[in-house]
Amino acid sequence: MFARISRYQALEDVATTGADGRRLSAKALRVAATATGRYQHTITEGDRLDGLAAHYYRQPRNWWRICDANPEILSPQELLGAEPVVTYRFEVTAASPQWPNLLRALTGMVGVTQAVLDGAATVQVTFNRLNVTVPALAAAMQAQGFTAVAAKQSGRTGKQIVIPPDVLG
Repeated sequence: MFARISRYQALEDVATTGADGRRLSAKALRVAATATGRYQHTITEGDRLDGLAAHYYRQPRNWWRICDANPEILSPQELLGAEPVVTYRFEVTAASPQWPNLLRALTGMVGVTQAVLDGAATVQVTFNRLNVTVPALAAAMQAQGFTAVAAKQSGRTGKQIVIPPDVLG
């Protein structure tokens, strides 16, 4: 079921009974080990988990150790800021801002999950980049009488993650 080099290969086999009464076999839960003596890595544009593992461990297949050491991050894609759902902060200007209309127009767009006023002239928009683009959001703002002066992704780039020490060898 697992490759010979898989970290799941040595896990104990367990059996359970499904809702339909059939016997199901599976592997026991793998509990992530607690890493001590930690290193920090600042995420840069273009970082990949296999690349970080190759750099720190000389083994790209050990990318999962970095994921285990950062449990607050739910997916490997999120760890590197590559999730489809992203948050951007837009600095905006307007002659006579109608904030409720802007927020209503943005949240009405397919793919936008949240739009909130974040400061005096900043709108924070969370959206699925598979459905909507930054230029489309800027155009929607312009249609409401706003001009998007700057847009910056609120991702992991520039933030630190934990790299556990190379204790596996």
